[in-house]
Amino acid sequence: MEPKRSKEASGGSGRPRGRVFAFPPSPQRGVALYLQVADQLRGRIDSGELAPGDQLPPEVELADGFGVSRHTVRQALRHLRDRGYLASRQGKGSTVRDRKRGLQVNPVIGSINDLVQFASETVLKPVSVVEEPAGAEVAELLDLEPERSRVVRINGLRCERDGAVFGYTKVYVPVELAKGLRAETIHSVPIYAQVERNSGIEVAGVEQRISAGGADEELVEHLGLEPHEPVLKISRLYYATGGAPVEFAESFHPPSAFEYVIHLRKGF
Repeated sequence: MEPKRSKEASGGSGRPRGRVFAFPPSPQRGVALYLQVADQLRGRIDSGELAPGDQLPPEVELADGFGVSRHTVRQALRHLRDRGYLASRQGKGSTVRDRKRGLQVNPVIGSINDLVQFASETVLKPVSVVEEPAGAEVAELLDLEPERSRVVRINGLRCERDGAVFGYTKVYVPVELAKGLRAETIHSVPIYAQVERNSGIEVAGVEQRISAGGADEELVEHLGLEPHEPVLKISRLYYATGGAPVEFAESFHPPSAFEYVIHLRKGF
């Protein structure tokens, strides 16, 4: 049976919606519906009809235009996002990526200076800044007493300069070291640098761990992922001169939006 088609409509951006996203008269038999939807959208991206930065209509409008369920549309968008065609933005749905730019690359984080450069080339948009009791895991990492210690937790979206989101970050700082930490400067100044400036403590080293995980409810909400979808997790523990931990950070990245590169050299 031929999928239904919606009436043409025009969105606020002036781009046509509805029929422009409908199936051709003869849908492909034996091909999953979500792949047919993805192929239609990919064709429009490859042809330039949908240009980098263009925002796709909401899922409900795409579903109506294609005559499929929202679940099918969500699968299609995920398929394209995993292949670098689309990016997700909090509260703005899916936008077309500039594939010529490729993935967000974090090259050779071998020094604190590399972290500073990475922070300067991207933007951290705060989602929340709260003071709370230190949980058992965070207290152990920061060498705090779990029942009496408090930390300031900063949650934020790591974005490219054009606003495309490619990660979600959680940062924990002992409340004694977080005095003067300002939400309005988090997007432009690394948090550890603000801690150094405000407390007089110098960060001398960072322990970094990279692992794989699955998207929880928080990542589903902020990164537009499916529940348990694979993510790259990067944990960093910052140490002051003398070895005392002063900050713990966790960053989560969809594999389609982030690539970690390490260059190895032969020793002599």
